[in-house]
Formats: sequence, C-alpha cells, structure tokens
Amino acid sequence: MTTKNEWRLAEILKEEIGLYQNLLKAKEMEKEALLGFSTRDLEITTSAQEKLANRARDLESERRRLVRELVSPGWDGKGEPRLGDAIGRIAASERERLRSLGETLSALCDRVAKVHGANAQLIGTSAGYIQDLLESLLERTQPDAVTYGRTGKKAAPREARPSLVDQTF
Repeated sequence: MTTKNEWRLAEILKEEIGLYQNLLKAKEMEKEALLGFSTRDLEITTSAQEKLANRARDLESERRRLVRELVSPGWDGKGEPRLGDAIGRIAASERERLRSLGETLSALCDRVAKVHGANAQLIGTSAGYIQDLLESLLERTQPDAVTYGRTGKKAAPREARPSLVDQTF
C-alpha cells in the first residue's frame, strides 16, 4: 500500500521530469539564440529558465524533505539521505516506478548540464571574439603619435621620440 509521502514523492518526481524537459528545451533555444546573436531571444529564454529554476529549487526542497521523512525511522547514514536510500524503505509495489522516475530525472539533469556547458563555452568564445574585435577597432582609430621638434614644428619620423617630451623652451 502506498503512503501519502510515497505518492507525493512520485508526483514531485514526475513534475521535476516535466520541468527539466522544459529547461532542456529552453537551453537548446538559448543555444540557437547565441548562435543567431539574438538578444531578444536570449532575454526570453533567460526569463523562462529563471522561472523553471525557481520552481525546480522548490520541488527539490520538498523532495528532500519527503526523502528525509521516508528514511527517518532508523536512518543511520551520514549526511542527507538520497532518493535511493528512500526507495529501499517504501512499498515494493512503488519501488520500481520511483527508481525509474529517479533515473529519468538524473539523465535529464545530465543532459541539461551538457547543453549548459556548451552554451557557457559559446558565451566565452563570443566574449573573447568581441574583446579582440574592440581592441582591433580601438587600435585603428587611435591617431598616430605626434611629436614636435625644437622649433615647434611636427618632427619628421626619424626625429620622433614618442616616449620623450622636449622641455626646452
């Protein structure tokens, strides 16, 4: 027989799976926005990801609380119990379903992390490219160094000493 906590744990896992599927889609949209240099699409995906991440934090907190409650009688392990620790203590009829949901969630988290890492690398590469481009543009727009000779006229290139200032008046 399934307890209220076991039922709620399964519901949370299902909701987390749906949430991480949506987060994966948002991360893939972010990648397309990065490749397409679309700031508007980046803003949209960032906003969506923020909402999904906030909901994920709430669900994770509730899932952890339920896991603690499910293992609390007789928990002798160190640290916070994990889903796998709770699965061994629940009704046999629910074990396989919860194990499967947990594995699906874990695989989705791994996929989201991979896409996130690739996006972070794209952002880093783009930032480096923009920095190089700006430096190149600034170098081109800088006027040539101008020095003046003793007479006050612009010095010929062979007379130019850009790091020295003639202080003779």
